[in-house]
Amino acid sequence: MWQARPHGKGKTYSLVEYLLDNKDNIVVFNNVADVKGLDYVNFTGFKELIYIKEIIDYKGDDTSLFSFICSRFDENRAKHILSLLKDLRENNKQLVITYDEIFTELLRNSSLAKPVMDFLCQMRKRKIIFLTTCQEWSELPLSFRRFCRFQIDCDMKPFLWTGFLIKTFHDAENMKWSNEEQEHIAPIIETTITKCRKYIADSYDTFLRISSVDFAGLNAQQQATTKIPSFLKKE
Repeated sequence: MWQARPHGKGKTYSLVEYLLDNKDNIVVFNNVADVKGLDYVNFTGFKELIYIKEIIDYKGDDTSLFSFICSRFDENRAKHILSLLKDLRENNKQLVITYDEIFTELLRNSSLAKPVMDFLCQMRKRKIIFLTTCQEWSELPLSFRRFCRFQIDCDMKPFLWTGFLIKTFHDAENMKWSNEEQEHIAPIIETTITKCRKYIADSYDTFLRISSVDFAGLNAQQQATTKIPSFLKKE
């Protein structure tokens, strides 16, 4: 879970950075549209997220699986999904699902909220990396925060024509009540400071809202070293 209080502080940048830096080793289902330089399946909303769960759980050969996928997605996306699932199986890749601000949508009391939350509870067991963002971590209900393994605070600092991104990684599973803060606080694991890479900064439109309804565009290519913490990589 990436969080940053004001817009433009690096949470979407960090999410896109993770996907692009790890693209050779992951299979991605993503609710952000038009990401260039990344092979992924785009989906929309809770209904299609549940469809993805059903497809992952399906038992059968590729022919019957394709028919099953076609009953939920159009033929072009069905072919793409089947291709990525084969890549996942044959090359032992990591499955990653991204859903921008999913907890904001859960707070709207969708009729699909319960099955979505049930799916979120199963991520660790299924060995799926699920990435999401929020504006303010402390404003999320505690029950939602407990779904998260890591809380990542982002703070983008502009510098000349580029900038530096400070990311503070917290162990969200070990939140404890702080009398001083009067809040549940997750202990810090580590802090990283990296130079912002232009091709990632230019790869998405910050003026478009990223959600299951209105999507931001993403694109890619740049250089500079970025530290990807080992605990966010496939075990």
